[in-house]
Amino acid sequence: MWQVKGQEKAINLIDQALKNGLIAHSYLLTGPEHIGKMTLAKNMAQALNCEQSSPPCGECRSCLKIANSSHADVTIVSLSQEDDSEKTEIGIDRIRDICHSANMSPYEGKFRVFIIDKAELLSPAASNALLKTIEEPPPQIVFIFLTSDSSRLLPTIVSRCQVISLKLVPISQVEQFLTQTYKISPERSRLLAWLSRGRIGWAISAAEDESTIIKHQEGVKKLVDIINDNEEERLEAAADMAARFAKNRESVYSMLNDWLNFLRDLLLTGLGLSELVINVDFKAVLDSLSTKIGFSDLIESISETDRASVDLRHNVSPRLVVDNLFLNLPKRMVEV
Repeated sequence: MWQVKGQEKAINLIDQALKNGLIAHSYLLTGPEHIGKMTLAKNMAQALNCEQSSPPCGECRSCLKIANSSHADVTIVSLSQEDDSEKTEIGIDRIRDICHSANMSPYEGKFRVFIIDKAELLSPAASNALLKTIEEPPPQIVFIFLTSDSSRLLPTIVSRCQVISLKLVPISQVEQFLTQTYKISPERSRLLAWLSRGRIGWAISAAEDESTIIKHQEGVKKLVDIINDNEEERLEAAADMAARFAKNRESVYSMLNDWLNFLRDLLLTGLGLSELVINVDFKAVLDSLSTKIGFSDLIESISETDRASVDLRHNVSPRLVVDNLFLNLPKRMVEV
């Protein structure tokens, strides 16, 4: 049973390849964060090793072991597995181990599957080492690369993969799925669906774990606080965020996405288009603040926030990026 939601085109493509015995040695799953890339990759690993006639069944021994990350022939590689928590790349040593394992026959299944999460974080040396393996792959080996930014991968790696793009799921479909699956109120389903921006993985996480929405709300309140701050306070806050980025990059990327949505909502509210806002739980703040910030300031702030996210992903100095962003955010007073 395919578990990823809203990606029927991708599932049909993989399903047909399985039925026709046309499995590629390397796949590249692309799409926004929290769209379902890892879920689909694990489903693919299950389908390749399923013991039933209609894979993936989700219930056989192999499928269950893969779901529990305990299958000997399925390996997930990610930056979080690096010994040094401050590392920003997936290093060559880890990839050498993978390349060595790739030359071994499957131990308990039909295929050895290697899932490389956030493949854009592979170091140049690691990328080149992998390239040698996927150029002449051993039989019964499948590599699945996951990325939200394929432009940061070696073009030679991309060219040797079958690329499968995962798309944002329509908001109405996310809302319907949440209401039917989690039995939550229509109002909460709508809120989470809008906040997800079509990233169904985020919506599921928020439905299952209250802390997801709490982090979002804290992020928005942080932006409003910065709008209230003077220049000295902004620089202090920037130093805190730069330090946070060194420890947990994803939390900062997520916060910047929340800020982009909130600034966009301010613009829409100011234009009288409140029915299109995402942050419906901050309607009172949006109504108040939208009257105190000019359109040109908002458009500049949206551009600066988007640029900051891009610069951070391209390893520009975090402190420089965050200082510049915080000093260019709107300067108005509002109470939450």
